Amino acid sequence: MLLLKPFVVLYTVILAVIAQESLISIRTPSLNQIVVPGQSVDIEYTVNAQSSSTLIPNYPPSMDLYLRWKKNQEPHLELKAITGLSTQSIASGTQPKTYHRRWKLPHCQFFKRYSPPEWSFTVEFEMRYSEDDARRISGPRQTTVVIPIQINTTLSDHHHHNGCYQ
Repeated sequence: MLLLKPFVVLYTVILAVIAQESLISIRTPSLNQIVVPGQSVDIEYTVNAQSSSTLIPNYPPSMDLYLRWKKNQEPHLELKAITGLSTQSIASGTQPKTYHRRWKLPHCQFFKRYSPPEWSFTVEFEMRYSEDDARRISGPRQTTVVIPIQINTTLSDHHHHNGCYQ
């Protein structure tokens, strides 16, 4: 397990760099951001401007935010955190447009069941394209953006506790 973590981090850094030059870039949460059970996480993303010389931008109509977690080589588990995040651009993609949302993480009870030392967690922005969009626009599609996060269970949003295991 320890040998896979550097590879996962390198792979994720490559994805983050690719995302910076793509149709949509994610500002927050950031790579390996430390988050606390039950607290809100800022979601900030930008629909990037495209030069007029490129193909017609193939912006997705919307995207969904997932929390996914995985233990070793087992299949991942997921919950859909936010559905239908707007991906509308300004003036046909000639100017960037930034969006802000907040999402509240599950509480301690969730992270007691899926203990962060045993599970790895990611926030994933999955694009929602329809078949009609594929027929109208031929430019490259935005791929899913994967951002690993770290869960700090020694802190808590509950006023009676200093962490999930108290």
